[in-house]
Amino acid sequence: MKTLTFNKICLLAFLLRACLLVYGEFQDAYMTVKYTDIDYVVFTDAARFITQGQSPYARETYRYTPLLAILLTPNIYLFRSFGKCLFVAADLIVGYLIHCILLLRGMPSKRALFFDALWLLNPIVANISTRGNAESLLGCMVLGTLYLMLQKRTHFYGACALFGLSVHFKIYPVIYAIPLLVLLDEHDTVPLPRIMQEYQVIRYRCMYALRQMPNPLFTFLHHLLSFLSPIRILFAITSAGTFFILTGLMYQR
Repeated sequence: MKTLTFNKICLLAFLLRACLLVYGEFQDAYMTVKYTDIDYVVFTDAARFITQGQSPYARETYRYTPLLAILLTPNIYLFRSFGKCLFVAADLIVGYLIHCILLLRGMPSKRALFFDALWLLNPIVANISTRGNAESLLGCMVLGTLYLMLQKRTHFYGACALFGLSVHFKIYPVIYAIPLLVLLDEHDTVPLPRIMQEYQVIRYRCMYALRQMPNPLFTFLHHLLSFLSPIRILFAITSAGTFFILTGLMYQR
């Protein structure tokens, strides 16, 4: 690790994935057992239906957002392995985001390289994306959300929208909502809309009144109001709004 730099790790990670992509094409062409994940065939078939003006769900067993099929239409127009290249790119971006997040959290750059390598040089991780599994896109969205949240002063709304997109893409990232809400601090300096500023004034008054009443119910309400800060409510509204708008638009497909 002493001779490695982040750029060298990224280069090695790229070469590893490039070799696996080339090998995958060879195995698919000449061997009975295919290298490509069966889901990738489903994605490609759904993308073909999109290019024909049909619903991607005309392809049996396609259970994903139409956005994925739309993203993979270059599989039809350009070359069949475009999606694999896209997933590999997302895979490498995940490694970059891991590095950036660790540095933002105060980890020394040299120590962060070890954790970067755990992802970028992991042959199992490289195998998953080069076989045509789309999970790297989701990882990119979730870590991208966390990265933007750590710079929430300038990228707060981008983080909200990206989280909403990730939940639309696959529902299970919703489990990260609570940790992300906890990460938001009462004193974060995010520009608030006027309605949220008015809510903040009313909230402080209610919290002050509840604090004067030594009752378990009022104490609970005080803690609840303390948690429901304007920035947390904005995160919930913006991310949920992104999710529902995207889901509504894609439902039309």
